[in-house]
Amino acid sequence: DRKLLFLDALEVLTKHGYVRTGYDHFAKPTDDVAKAMDQGKMIWNSLGVTPGRCVDILGIGVHSYSRAGEGYYYQNEYELADYEAALQKGNFPVFRGHKLNQDDEIRREVVHQLRSYFQVDFKNIEARFGVDFKKYFREEVAALKEFEQDNIIESTEDSIKITDLGQQFANLVCRNFDRYVRNLPPVYHPLLKTEDRAAQSARLGTRT
Repeated sequence: DRKLLFLDALEVLTKHGYVRTGYDHFAKPTDDVAKAMDQGKMIWNSLGVTPGRCVDILGIGVHSYSRAGEGYYYQNEYELADYEAALQKGNFPVFRGHKLNQDDEIRREVVHQLRSYFQVDFKNIEARFGVDFKKYFREEVAALKEFEQDNIIESTEDSIKITDLGQQFANLVCRNFDRYVRNLPPVYHPLLKTEDRAAQSARLGTRT
């Protein structure tokens, strides 16, 4: 089971002085990333976690992707022939792009906070984006009840916190806030009945 293997790795790394920097990354306390995490400045993207000094990404090569500014993502051509043809014509080899709307930006920040810091403060989101968190995410918050019952998260009036046990399932908590995958088949504890989920949670709980 990959979750149990990860817990073994977590035990070894923390025993040797590493700290967990988000869902699946580790660093020494003296590393810039660990310091940035303590300061709330750490940034997560598909390449990993960074100290947050820059957020733009320039992808070079076929099918690589880039982030430009706060609201744009684009991906290069998949096929080498198409990539080279665009360059030979003096064009950017861009296959597709996406301009984020406000909903995208709100959800990206919620996912970033949960995945990187294992909690999200409603007031911070509300102050930054001018929304009422519990009203805006009414369906998502309701859908998290199952996670709460399994001790994956703890909910209060103004925050959602992923528990020590739940940190191993942070990606699934985050998935709940991603509107692009909400209509896909559920993946939370796949193929497990309620009693099996409880057993798995208990087994993981003994390893934390």
